Amino acid sequence: YERLLRRALERSRVPFEDEDELRKRGFARTPDVLLTVPLAVLGDGGTVCVNWIDSKAMFGSREVYDRDHRSQLRSYVNRLGAGCVVYWFGFDRSIARDADILVLDGWPPPFELLWPDGTKIS
Repeated sequence: YERLLRRALERSRVPFEDEDELRKRGFARTPDVLLTVPLAVLGDGGTVCVNWIDSKAMFGSREVYDRDHRSQLRSYVNRLGAGCVVYWFGFDRSIARDADILVLDGWPPPFELLWPDGTKIS
């Protein structure tokens, strides 16, 4: 699923660094991709800036999120800014409460994506 994410970003010509590239630069814990240029995602709840994306090939349950993922994702927010986690097999809607972490069930999202200058990503 990480490969699906990378391919979708490449198709949209969104520049990014993957985990291998980040580790070569000295990052110990990394999201699956760090966007070279942040994206704005215009969703139902407003606009979210996405600097990184982490891919999870699973269902995002409340229990797993609280036990395993919340601290991991918050560490990315603390170091890299707001980002996104993709649970490819869906997620419990109650985990989508953090303003700095957009929770999705696929990529590209069903929302509009914008470059920092406001132009749409095709």
